[in-house]
Amino acid sequence: MLRINFLLGFRYLLKRKTYAIVNTLGLSIGLTSCILIFLFINNQFSFDKSMVDADRVYRMKELKTIAGDKKPSAAVPYSFAKILMRDYPEVENATVFAGPFEQQVAISTIEGTKAHFLEEGVLLADSIFFQVLGFKFIRGVPETALNTPESLVLTKSTAKKYFGDLDPLGKTISLGRRNCVVTGVCEDPPTNSHFKFSLLLSSLSFKWLSHDQFNLNKAYCYLKLKPYAEAKRLESKFPEMVRTYVGAEIARINKVSWEDYVAGGNDYQYSIQPITSVHLDTEVSNGMRAGGNPTTLNVLIGIAILIFVIACINFMNLSTATSMERAREVGIRKVLGSLKSQLILQFLIESLLLTISGVVCAIVITYLMLPLFSKFVENHLFLEWSLNSISVVILVILFVTIISGLYPAFVLSAYKPSLILKGTFSNQPKGKLIKNGMIIFQFWISIVLITSTIVIYKQVDFMNTKDLGFDKDQLLVVEGLFNMNPNYAKPFLAEIRNHSKVQEATGSLWVQGFQHTWSDEYKSTERADVVSINRVIIGDRVGEILNYKLVEGGFFSDQTHDSLSVILNLSAVKAMGLENPIGKKIALVNHDKGTIDYVYFVIKGVVEDFHYRSLRNEIEPLVIMSSDYFYGRMSFILAKLSQEGSRKTIAELETIWQKHFPSKPFSWRFMDNVLEENYKDERKLNIIFMVFSSLSIIISAVGLLALLSYSVHLRRREISIRKVIGASIANIVILLSKDFSKMIIASFLLAIPITTYSMKRWLEGFAFRISITAEIFILSGVTVAFVACCILLFQGIKAAKSKPVEVLHNE
Repeated sequence: MLRINFLLGFRYLLKRKTYAIVNTLGLSIGLTSCILIFLFINNQFSFDKSMVDADRVYRMKELKTIAGDKKPSAAVPYSFAKILMRDYPEVENATVFAGPFEQQVAISTIEGTKAHFLEEGVLLADSIFFQVLGFKFIRGVPETALNTPESLVLTKSTAKKYFGDLDPLGKTISLGRRNCVVTGVCEDPPTNSHFKFSLLLSSLSFKWLSHDQFNLNKAYCYLKLKPYAEAKRLESKFPEMVRTYVGAEIARINKVSWEDYVAGGNDYQYSIQPITSVHLDTEVSNGMRAGGNPTTLNVLIGIAILIFVIACINFMNLSTATSMERAREVGIRKVLGSLKSQLILQFLIESLLLTISGVVCAIVITYLMLPLFSKFVENHLFLEWSLNSISVVILVILFVTIISGLYPAFVLSAYKPSLILKGTFSNQPKGKLIKNGMIIFQFWISIVLITSTIVIYKQVDFMNTKDLGFDKDQLLVVEGLFNMNPNYAKPFLAEIRNHSKVQEATGSLWVQGFQHTWSDEYKSTERADVVSINRVIIGDRVGEILNYKLVEGGFFSDQTHDSLSVILNLSAVKAMGLENPIGKKIALVNHDKGTIDYVYFVIKGVVEDFHYRSLRNEIEPLVIMSSDYFYGRMSFILAKLSQEGSRKTIAELETIWQKHFPSKPFSWRFMDNVLEENYKDERKLNIIFMVFSSLSIIISAVGLLALLSYSVHLRRREISIRKVIGASIANIVILLSKDFSKMIIASFLLAIPITTYSMKRWLEGFAFRISITAEIFILSGVTVAFVACCILLFQGIKAAKSKPVEVLHNE
């Protein structure tokens, strides 16, 4: 009997090829969307889980509170690593590293020349790095590879880039002014790891990483716990550690006890988080690879579920829409003795065949789309076949078959033979509520997705067009000078300043978007408390080139020596409680081997707050130091090009560069492009929403078209009678549109609260954000209504043009 049912199912689907193809494609598109989204989500949740002993590796975090203002950070005092290993039995090993840094790399070739590279992923790591983090070694001994100063470990790809197929061990590399020896080669960090580096330099090369300091955040600390050790138990001991080490340093700096310091609204709290949760930590950045966003992943999970539901509803709608064509078959089979259970089984088997076809098509489409999608999300995604994945496929097939096929099966099997065979069958009221509910739900999903797409688009556009408080247009930034000689780049600067397409040019040690800020401690001569403030170092003329808005005072100039001058933003003036700040002094608190030293700076200027970090962050206090403090050194060249500046101009600048620095690569980027890169994840999310919103509308439109066809078929006699008594085409269209218009309005009203809630949650990740206004909802509602109206007009006109005589000839 089962074999006969399968044969009958195949025969019916072959006979109704158009119906089978449309239903299969609708289901396969929905399933493909879900598969791609869940592959990406699975990838995001898999970060660092493949690391050796990942369940025992943790990252240390700090929550610093200054005058009630909480500031979380992944960077902690580097001295904690040895304290953790020495004083806490739960800790098996602890490593500390700093970076990543950009560094100029020079390698002597076989021909006797030097090859130069600008390396971005340089970490300063200690000898315990590989014992904690377990990156696989290819050459060398991991336990001793970083045991000596000027020793370094290359990743496999970096070794290939520098030395080709030659053995890199023992080779010398010039890293800045240091001649370093390659002592090891390790595998590249996997793409699903928050680590991203190209080489590791021994931290023993820098004396500051060996000093005992507990009040400066300079490095990242990772620790491996012993088997069965409890992280919470270790964390419970941190307050005592803070009191013992941080408290003592605070007492030396602020001249107050730790208890009084805390009573003043200040505190230092430390915690550890599993390494597998670092990638999705939005509270702090790890500084290596861009992290994921749990809110975004939750939104994507919601999209996948909604697309899946739309596909299932569409499947049901198409099956129900064909019910009238099968009514006579059902009636005859019932008269011949078929049981209701047999009819339900028959229709479920047909649903199963369609579902299997849809799943197979979805898998094929996924394989075809996966390389493109992987490139788009910048992660290596793959469809892995295992017992679990095969089980999921089987469960999906059964679930879709039952959910999508059960309702049509019960509807079809419930037809009364007497009414069907008399030709007086009409729509059953008990199914109307379910059918209308499915339509409302489909349009609800479409409106939610379209509204979310508009919100994300507006937020991305807002971030790209918002006034950042400085001029970023036509600003070319050349990277990779890295020379201790302050006069090194001056001849190049002098020549490009005379270029007809260069309005102005200067050098700097820091440029926003290209480098992070530093955090220092400052105190005003008017107040006793010490304030932690971000600090950057810029060159002469930078303020004028970037057009910072000067409130009072002046900028750094090449006509004055500004080594002991600073510029503050308004937030820093407020944080330090300064009035009439120009000419007053602030002190930089320096720590050296446990002693405290003060360097006093004169406030030369005050600028309005500008966005020196992403718009996700609030504008925090900022101290701007002059590169004169570092003898006029520069790491970047800033060139303001005229509006006519083009690729030709850049090529001419490169020619000048090669004349002055023949061995250095000419590496350049435009500042506006770099700043826009901060929001590439949001732009990708917007594209994902646009694509899946469009798919949801297409799938919904197909389902609506089928249901309208079904509705018209049921009301064909009514429509014919209305035409006979004089109804126009417009009257018929309005008649058919009435119920569907109510359903679209209901969908719109139901979509408002869920979209408002979810998008407000997403926007909370940005300190500067748009407001969700009524026109966003109106636009999404109008879009869905327009699509629905087009379908209604098509079916209404088609029904109105039908000949009444052909419908009523049996009456």
